[in-house]
Amino acid sequence: MGRLSAGLKEPRTVRGAIIIVLMLLALALRLWNAGDLSGGDDSTYAEMTRLIIEGEVSPVYQHMPDEPIAFQDAYQIRPFATLWPVLSVSLFGYSAFAMRFPSALFAMLTLPLLYLLIRRFYGERVGLAACLLYTTLPFHLVFSRMGTADAGLIFWLAATVVLAVEGLESNRPHLIYLAGIAALIDMLTVPLRGVLPLAGVVLFVGVILHQSQRRRYERPTKRRLVAHLAASFLIASLLYLAYLTLPLLWGEPGYMATFAESVLHGAGQSYRSNYLPFLESVRTLGSEIFLSPLACLITVPSFFGLALVLRAWRRPVTWLWLGWLGTILVFYLQGQPHINRQDVYVPVLVLFAAIAVVETYDRFADRRAGWWQFPLLWGTTLSFLIGMVRLFPALFPEEFGAARALIAASGLGWLYGVVNENWIFMVMLVLVATAAWIVPILPYGTISLAMRRRVGQAFVGAFLALNVVLALGLVGAKAGQMYRPTEVRDVALHIRDHLGGETYSCVASTHARTFTFYTGRLCANYRNEAVDVAWLAENVAAGKLRYLVVNRFYNDGITPGLGRFTSDGRIDPTVPGTLPWNSNYPDKQGFLLENCADVTALTGLDPTNPYFGLYDCAPGARR
Repeated sequence: MGRLSAGLKEPRTVRGAIIIVLMLLALALRLWNAGDLSGGDDSTYAEMTRLIIEGEVSPVYQHMPDEPIAFQDAYQIRPFATLWPVLSVSLFGYSAFAMRFPSALFAMLTLPLLYLLIRRFYGERVGLAACLLYTTLPFHLVFSRMGTADAGLIFWLAATVVLAVEGLESNRPHLIYLAGIAALIDMLTVPLRGVLPLAGVVLFVGVILHQSQRRRYERPTKRRLVAHLAASFLIASLLYLAYLTLPLLWGEPGYMATFAESVLHGAGQSYRSNYLPFLESVRTLGSEIFLSPLACLITVPSFFGLALVLRAWRRPVTWLWLGWLGTILVFYLQGQPHINRQDVYVPVLVLFAAIAVVETYDRFADRRAGWWQFPLLWGTTLSFLIGMVRLFPALFPEEFGAARALIAASGLGWLYGVVNENWIFMVMLVLVATAAWIVPILPYGTISLAMRRRVGQAFVGAFLALNVVLALGLVGAKAGQMYRPTEVRDVALHIRDHLGGETYSCVASTHARTFTFYTGRLCANYRNEAVDVAWLAENVAAGKLRYLVVNRFYNDGITPGLGRFTSDGRIDPTVPGTLPWNSNYPDKQGFLLENCADVTALTGLDPTNPYFGLYDCAPGARR
């Protein structure tokens, strides 16, 4: 790919310093201003972490308690997803920081792995550009700011690929067996999601073997290394199979059933859920990733880079990336479009974008064949971004409603207004300027080499800087997947400090798992079918339950799993589950109003705060 393989002229110490700075930036962006536990997947891991530390759940075979919680009696097969939070909480205590730190750490440690892998095939500059884009890409940022397994999953996947490729390329079998260990850890983090992209390694090896047939002197060596790789992955697979089947010896088939369910779920065939049609899933995920701030800055460069990579389709490394991207896309575009399941292919997206930036710049700066790709790249990128600013309110009305106040507070409201009102004119102006640059109407041929390079560097620098600014802006605005306020900890600590001999710390919905983590006792979930009015009355009367928590953190007044108040304060008897992320149970709401006292003020929060309401249901509390 031309000068993509040309290294930087800076000393190795300078390149190392750049990587260290990016690593520190990655860590800071994922820890700063991230709020508390979200009540979502990170709270699930937090609940599991607490139960493992207290000895109620095994760290190896994770069977959740048969209690009315979100994952009642569930079997989990992800011991390496909870190992790191357990170690972190043991070190830092029960806090949101402790749950978030492993995810941020894995995000940081992934950078040198990506750099080493990309540098081997595309050179220093592509490696550094890809690392910067990976550090700041909102798509990865919002999920790695949560205490989930996603960042660790990408780390172990990257480690597997780097070790396997390095072992094959440098004739070092011990690295190949280390790749097998990394793959096993990956499989024991989250089933399948991190392993499927290894199909790219298989394609990579296949092309290498095919090409080595023409070079007889390479054939024995390549075959021997491939045999090592096959043995490494076979051993990892057998160990994983042993892990799944060992519980069958003591009559426990739940772990194997969980694995089968995860396969069916990813393929859109699970009996537990309703699934979108394949094309609808593609459309939903495409719009929520590429047509949103999650990845819109690199959408056009990524597709440009894909086209450039496809031109070199005979190279084994091309098939490495296509296999990484294609397998995960095909598998996880099925069924329910959960965006976080797609972030495993983030390294491929940032690589393609970096290739586009560096390759088109080289052609432009040296006026080589295809130099026109550089102005075309930036013209289409800028036009796309202008269009996204205009379409964002229509595509994502709820997110725009939340972002409007932030836009106004930042002082950029006038800029948004200018773009929104004149977007057609601005797009046409950009396209005309791009065409004039390419034709060329402008006297491009008379521009000196130094000037061309300065112009190209200005565009590239502005693009990379814009990625950093967007990341800083989103973090400064407390953006993140399911960001939640820190008030949840205040409520939880009040509950913990006032518990007696109760079995359950509370009953809640979205944040039940968060309260389990902070209080040290199970918090029952409103949405569990067992938690009906009779269950509430029985456990309150028996002294097993005292507190009920209402989550108010929704702009439209929804209190998920408990009920919904209308604007005049009455209970809305909407059928359960008819509103997004909401299950209305007016009978449970009635129990709360008739038997419990609002003690929100005792937590230190304003009783009218928009986040949480705490109710004491102990006998006589209403008096």
